[in-house]
Amino acid sequence: MIIESFVVTNCVWNTSSDLKILFGVSSIFIGIIGGVLNGWLISSFVLRIKVATWTHLLLLQPVVSALTRMFLAGVPFSASSAFNGGWLFGDSCCQLYAFLRHFCDSLQVNSIAFLALERYLISVWPFVGKKLYLVGISGCWMVSLLLASLPLFGVGRYGCDFIGVACSLDWFSKTDLQYKYNIVSFFLIYVAPIFIVAGSLWRAFSHSGSVMFMGHFDEISFNKTAAALSAGTLLLWSPQILLVATALFQLGVVPDYLTIIAPVSVELSSLMPLIAFLLYEPRLRASLLGSPQHLLMSSSVARNRCYNRGIRLIPIPRAVEIR
Repeated sequence: MIIESFVVTNCVWNTSSDLKILFGVSSIFIGIIGGVLNGWLISSFVLRIKVATWTHLLLLQPVVSALTRMFLAGVPFSASSAFNGGWLFGDSCCQLYAFLRHFCDSLQVNSIAFLALERYLISVWPFVGKKLYLVGISGCWMVSLLLASLPLFGVGRYGCDFIGVACSLDWFSKTDLQYKYNIVSFFLIYVAPIFIVAGSLWRAFSHSGSVMFMGHFDEISFNKTAAALSAGTLLLWSPQILLVATALFQLGVVPDYLTIIAPVSVELSSLMPLIAFLLYEPRLRASLLGSPQHLLMSSSVARNRCYNRGIRLIPIPRAVEIR
């Protein structure tokens, strides 16, 4: 049962009125571009890729969370409310919107953290099975769902966002229980994933038993894709992290420009999977561009190139395929 005392009213645009049209137009533009490109990415994966692995699913999980946030807790609501100058859809929808947004934010970042952790585990123990992936993927969803559900029952609070046109977690709340919840959420969504990503990918690339030293080109491409996806996403999330930290720890007055840049940057992060795949993942790139996948470098060609370069190969299994 939702706690009615935490229902929010009167979310009104509270920064410069000149910026609300810019914010609304930016949200619509990013939403259309992101929706089309990510829809293209998922459809290409489903329809064209011939051999899917569990790592591919980990790479696509941030895409699913970003698309869900974009259309169920993003552009249609925030853009129209920005043009109106305040939240348009009532208290109950405000709570649902904030719940979905908090859930998708947590899922996107935690999925990237688990992807980086999987890359490290592959580098030191390549014989992982699908149990790891099932536990990891379900764990990301369960933790995100738990975090997003607690404010509906009074542990934490959903309220107006920083610019007053949508709803989000109330980072300004200072009551004891809600403040503790905000601290835990900040650590789990913004702090812990950064350390997990940085530590795991660094170890994956530098470990003496890493696939980077084994000449296994599938795993090398996965490592590069994970690194590009993680770095790009966290970089685009940095304005949001700074904004939340400023409010949560009372670091000063929140600048108007930061309240606009932060949500726009978060929506832009939905484009990072496509960019990373086009740059570093040959199977998905071939699927996206319609290239024949038999033209991809075969394992024998890759092995011969390694021998020609004096690279000693250590046999390891291919990435775990989905059965």
